[in-house]
Amino acid sequence: EYAKKTYALLQTPEFVEEFILDQTLEPALADRPIEGFTLIDPTCGSGHFLLGAFQRLHKRWQQHAPALGARELVAKALDGVYGVDINPFAVAIARFRLLVAALHAAGDNSIEENIGYRPHLAAGDSLLWGAPQQALDDDLLIFGTNLRADATENAAALKEILHRHHDAVVGNPPYITVKDSALNGTYRLLYRTCHMKYALTVPFMELFFQLAHPAGGTRPAGWVGQITSNA
Repeated sequence: EYAKKTYALLQTPEFVEEFILDQTLEPALADRPIEGFTLIDPTCGSGHFLLGAFQRLHKRWQQHAPALGARELVAKALDGVYGVDINPFAVAIARFRLLVAALHAAGDNSIEENIGYRPHLAAGDSLLWGAPQQALDDDLLIFGTNLRADATENAAALKEILHRHHDAVVGNPPYITVKDSALNGTYRLLYRTCHMKYALTVPFMELFFQLAHPAGGTRPAGWVGQITSNA
């Protein structure tokens, strides 16, 4: 109950996940090359969207490069999936689920051999680490305040994941309001869409669009899909 209230944990229904991937990942793949293609869920939880995206990307890679070995195809698909969540336990579960899916897709039935799959996952606050106002230095600066990684966070991985553009951005961000007044105020400073008593879905929507490839760049504009509160 504590975790549910703190992180607004709610399993995304599979039909919703499939619908959003149909509306984002599929059209994104249709208008750009699969090489370098990436999808991110900045609120990945235990990895429901990531698993669906991995399976779809794996099928695309099988069609695109059938001559590659089974493990190489899996590695290519895994390399296109990125995720962040504030709950380190959820990230650990997502990593485990992705690795099991990768082993299964490659036809491996043992985890004793070190195959070397490295999912692009990190634990941390996406709204803080992904804010564009931060200086990309050893410490991230938010209006003069150092943001330092705690024991559960990998600062380098968070910067690498959240300070790049992606072809598709999907997620089911928490609908809760922020009770901590200092954190609430920080989000207001970082995200101009926060207004009055806002739910976290508001700054996350702003972040989702920031994470997508912008129009007029080297790749076509990214696609965004989000489950959001009716507020």
